[in-house]
Amino acid sequence: MKRVAYFLFAAAAIGWMLGCGGAGNTSKDDSAPLAARPSGTTTTIKGFNDYSVNVERSGELTCCDVTFNSLPPTSGIAAEVVRNAVEDLVTKDRDRAILAMAFNVSGDVLPDTQYGGALVYKPADGQIRTMDERRGLETVESDEGSYFVKIKDGKTAEGITPERRWYNVSIVFQNRPSSSEARAAVLKESDKLKSRGLDINLFIYTGDKSNKITWKQIQAPNGNFMAIDYVAATGEVSPN
Repeated sequence: MKRVAYFLFAAAAIGWMLGCGGAGNTSKDDSAPLAARPSGTTTTIKGFNDYSVNVERSGELTCCDVTFNSLPPTSGIAAEVVRNAVEDLVTKDRDRAILAMAFNVSGDVLPDTQYGGALVYKPADGQIRTMDERRGLETVESDEGSYFVKIKDGKTAEGITPERRWYNVSIVFQNRPSSSEARAAVLKESDKLKSRGLDINLFIYTGDKSNKITWKQIQAPNGNFMAIDYVAATGEVSPN
């Protein structure tokens, strides 16, 4: 998803939680600069500085775009870069809501796994939290020995009815698994969740379980990324 499309989606999704008048007001406010450092500059964090920060006002929301020209060596560093940018803004002005997102040099939104997801600052509580935390969505991680599992709550954006909830499950192997290994892991993890009555989307990755920026989704023999959907209403399991 490109920068502009994602901003419109994200602004709509968080307007209610920020209490900043909704996403309809997108006029620029070019009054006093907000950033503790000039927009477009960087700060070296743990030896990494190949990124830029751009800050704009949109209505009552401050938008902070962090563009990574290259990915840092760890997801932890990527997350720290984005959080540091927000903390700079909060230091300058604690009374404005902030939405911070990360992008690659082509303007595509980075996957949440690579930096922890969009950050939202809400003046009412003075807290910097991920968008998922603001929406009350939880993530549970566990080491199953031969693979690692991350289970993330999914929920439709506020205002969309009927509300739908589901689970996004990431199954991460250190090395590419055989078809039988992948199938066994999918069946085991889906069976754990089926009794909860929600749809389940499962994705298979390879990578270092402790460094999400290394996670790479596996391609199936048909060329599509390896993913399996479970539909609770019918009990159907559909591979990608």
